[in-house]
Amino acid sequence: TTLQFTIGTIPGLGRGITHELTHRFDGGMYGGLPGWLVEGRAVWTASAYGSIYDREFVEMHANPGTMTSTRNMGYGRAAKLEEIIGGEQEEYRDNYTVGYALFVYLDTWSGVEQEEPRIYHDRLQQYMLKRNRNRGGAVNSFVKHFADGKDGRPEGMEEFAADFDQWLAGWYWRDRAEWTKRY
Repeated sequence: TTLQFTIGTIPGLGRGITHELTHRFDGGMYGGLPGWLVEGRAVWTASAYGSIYDREFVEMHANPGTMTSTRNMGYGRAAKLEEIIGGEQEEYRDNYTVGYALFVYLDTWSGVEQEEPRIYHDRLQQYMLKRNRNRGGAVNSFVKHFADGKDGRPEGMEEFAADFDQWLAGWYWRDRAEWTKRY
């Protein structure tokens, strides 16, 4: 792995290395993850510690600006989500922003009123471990894992996208939702 570091900060270098090492770790542990999850998880890992002295991640880390950007890019709509989940979006770099938002949502969301259980957390872990996660198509596999209508999860991509969009809207700086204080 090569990391180009010209002019920056030591914390920036640390985040860059953490991002790239997450790719190496995930490639060895999970293999074949889709681009949105590969980049989204690495962006989260690189940003989920407060300083160079921290030894542990901030588990409930979220960047409100990234959530707003994801929504502004249209990824709260089912058709746009299907593009990135299927790896067919126009711009690969969307995987960094949208992937981060999707990863945080899937890993941490427990509903407006609930603190636990996390609605998607266990399913995300199962999804990452499955080597045949795209059998039947990437979007169908995503729906099977995260929009199956069971255990508080939505039924179908339209409903999932509506819930995700509502979550993204909660991060808007002028009208931040109360539940964002968990992060």
